[in-house]
Amino acid sequence: GCGMWVKEASLLQKIDPQECNRIISEIANELERKQLIYEAARVRMKIGISIPEDYPFRKEIIKQDGSLVSLLCHAAINKIKEYK
Repeated sequence: GCGMWVKEASLLQKIDPQECNRIISEIANELERKQLIYEAARVRMKIGISIPEDYPFRKEIIKQDGSLVSLLCHAAINKIKEYK
């Protein structure tokens, strides 16, 4: 999966930081082309680009690793509980 690509690109960071950033950016662009905007945003975080402010549940996923689906589901459940 893309996690493996990001991990390999991160290893390249020590050898050639510019090339590493280019690869990570391309991974993010490809994810975005596939309409995987949250995944793309999380990949861009690896090169210091913040998740856009207008993304729903941004605060809930910005500081956490793990399954994006799980994080978003938990965030949605918590938001629903707030309205009860």
